[in-house]
Amino acid sequence: MSDPNTPAVSAALEAALWIDVRASLALCRAALRGLSAATPAVRAVVVESLKDEAAIVEMENARGAHAVVALIDGARRELEDAA
Repeated sequence: MSDPNTPAVSAALEAALWIDVRASLALCRAALRGLSAATPAVRAVVVESLKDEAAIVEMENARGAHAVVALIDGARRELEDAA
């Protein structure tokens, strides 16, 4: 197993994490755009799910929680505005 503190391994881990984050954001944005065309009942379920997820992240209060909550709330507002 490689030492994660070596520069080469650290750079590779950072690159992999960045790829994961960017891919997740892109997939979520695409899914939310698609959901904007869904029925009002489906949109309502997703909006409530986003509220629940934001509350969970806020309670965990982990590093970056405020930024994550802001992203979730932004996505929720976009979906609500699409109605």
